[in-house]
Amino acid sequence: MKISKAARIADSARKSIGRYCHSECNAYCCRKGFLMLTAKQAKLVAGEKLNELLKSKGLTPVANGKYVLELAVTCPSLINSKCRIHSHPQRPLTCREFPLSIEGKVIWLSGSCPAVRAQMMYPYLAKLRLMGYKIKNL
Repeated sequence: MKISKAARIADSARKSIGRYCHSECNAYCCRKGFLMLTAKQAKLVAGEKLNELLKSKGLTPVANGKYVLELAVTCPSLINSKCRIHSHPQRPLTCREFPLSIEGKVIWLSGSCPAVRAQMMYPYLAKLRLMGYKIKNL
């Protein structure tokens, strides 16, 4: 499967903050962040609490059948600020894509990510803007 130029830029942006994530913010996204999920992933992750999360706004529909899930508790895969499933091939797509995901010509950024707030991805986002992508914050 051929990866698009935008996807390569997004991957580079994510890799550029890897050390920062582990050493500086201590995986804040896995402790108190937000995840972009498909409807199927939202049902899987939320389980019986799906309706409760929707009512409480812990799970919010955003666009194109996607949802944002607020992590109110630490992810069970996080041990000492390090993800134990980070290299696993079945790691959820939303985790692999965090803190930015591509939906058509829109780049969704997680405003809860300290690296995003510090504008550490600016050079990559500038390239994506030049390619016609819109940048939106969650």
